[in-house]
Amino acid sequence: MGFAKLDSRIVNSSLWSAPPSTRVLFVTMLAMADQTGFVSTSCSGLQRIANISSEDFAAGVSYLESPDNDSRTPDNDGRRIERVPGGWVVLNYCLYRDTTLSDSPGAVRNRRYRERHAGVTGVTRDACDEI
Repeated sequence: MGFAKLDSRIVNSSLWSAPPSTRVLFVTMLAMADQTGFVSTSCSGLQRIANISSEDFAAGVSYLESPDNDSRTPDNDGRRIERVPGGWVVLNYCLYRDTTLSDSPGAVRNRRYRERHAGVTGVTRDACDEI
């Protein structure tokens, strides 16, 4: 099972000006991507999973594959996805996957709070590792 970070800055990106169906398509692709950003699916499969019309799917793919001059990430001319055999690659997937906020002041503060209050709830930080 894959896991993708959804950076809160996405709502400030030029992508957020796209139609809702395009945003749904992109978030669906993030959810489906493997650890390298590869989304293994057919067009019809992705359209079905994203639950959007064929017209919205075609427009969304075209938007995500096109250059974006307003993109904050100039890599790949602002393109977000690239069609490859067997599916697509989310182009900046690894950039965002490898971004860590664990040393930010807010993350440190939250971590300390959880550690101080772990005994109160009986749930420890390692509880998820035991599942």
